[in-house]
Amino acid sequence: MISGIILDESHQSLASQAASDETRFSAFFENAIEAIWCIDFDPPIRLDAPQSKQIQAILENGRYSEANGAVADVCRLASAEDIIGKSITDFMDPADPKNLSTLEQLVMGRYYVKNLLTYEIDTEGVTRCIVNNITPGIQDNAVQYVWGASLDITELLELRENLERSLIELDAQKKALEEKNTTLKELVTYIELDKKEFKERIVANIDNVILPALDKLNLQITDKDYIRQVRLSLEDLVSSFGQKIANQRVNLTPREIEVCNLVKNGLSNKDIARTLKIAVHTVEKHRRNARKKLGLTSKSINLNTHLNSF
Repeated sequence: MISGIILDESHQSLASQAASDETRFSAFFENAIEAIWCIDFDPPIRLDAPQSKQIQAILENGRYSEANGAVADVCRLASAEDIIGKSITDFMDPADPKNLSTLEQLVMGRYYVKNLLTYEIDTEGVTRCIVNNITPGIQDNAVQYVWGASLDITELLELRENLERSLIELDAQKKALEEKNTTLKELVTYIELDKKEFKERIVANIDNVILPALDKLNLQITDKDYIRQVRLSLEDLVSSFGQKIANQRVNLTPREIEVCNLVKNGLSNKDIARTLKIAVHTVEKHRRNARKKLGLTSKSINLNTHLNSF
């Protein structure tokens, strides 16, 4: 009697444990992120059958017997019940060479596979890429069923493909930019050569034509000082003083540049006034403006010294 009670209590304990395990499995099954499914084969597929026969049996006899909500999401179905009883070929195009290759891998692995890619068609006609981990139920050297856990990686693959395309486009743009930069450098080089040639022509004309012509001019004594300044100015032009003073970006007026040039040549305010035929106080005004624009107002540096430092 006592033995019967102990056995009954043990049976109840096992039943309770089984019910608890079933509850926990059901909770995991329904709430898993992965699409979990089971495909039954009726009749079972013999493992010693030729590979082609096994693939044919998978396609003809495989039917979904279990599926959780994630499977419905992947297949774009309203609920998991909508997939139960359906054939593999309802979701996998058997004519697709990629799918045939997948089935070959499944058979060669004796239905144990990890990270197996399949290309399946959802109810909206969109082909989706699925990564699968599959394990079989084998009895008497025949596959009764397979359990699978799958993830839809279609969007991830699209992102990767978009990234690869972007990288290719970026590389093409980089090469195009490099070619443009090369062309631009060549153009700048040609411009610099043209500038150099133009400058050499100006210098040659001043040295060989204008300066000798000035020396031959028969002028009054009062005009000779001005001619001397013109000569000095031309020599400064040859030495690029005019370009340098203009490139100071201080907005000197032409008259201020002319006064600065004479100051640089060592002329006093009276000499400058006489040479330019302007009043001395006008010369002084131009010098003050030039010092201000050149940033010398609060400095003790001499204007002549500063201009000769160019």
